[in-house]
Amino acid sequence: MVTKKKKKKKKKKKKKKKKKKKKKKKKKKKKKKKKKKKKKKKKKKKKKKKKKKKKKKKKKKKKKKKKKKKKKKKKKKKKKKKKKTFAKTLYLHTINYTFDQ
Repeated sequence: MVTKKKKKKKKKKKKKKKKKKKKKKKKKKKKKKKKKKKKKKKKKKKKKKKKKKKKKKKKKKKKKKKKKKKKKKKKKKKKKKKKKTFAKTLYLHTINYTFDQ
């Protein structure tokens, strides 16, 4: 018996891609932190002044709202008066109608 020779498959060599090394930039952290702390202290002082101003504005707004509510109440009273007059007229008409009969 003659044995068949197996053909060897040629392996294709994969080309390796060269990875580019990224250069890390050194950040100077210590100096920046010190500067930020100083700025925060200044901001806190300004915020306290702003809060006082805001409270004054809120009081003014509340007064305006109260005035609007009073106007609405007056309108409602006028409407009620109209209803009363209309009811009176109906009542008078019914009396007149009964007397006519």
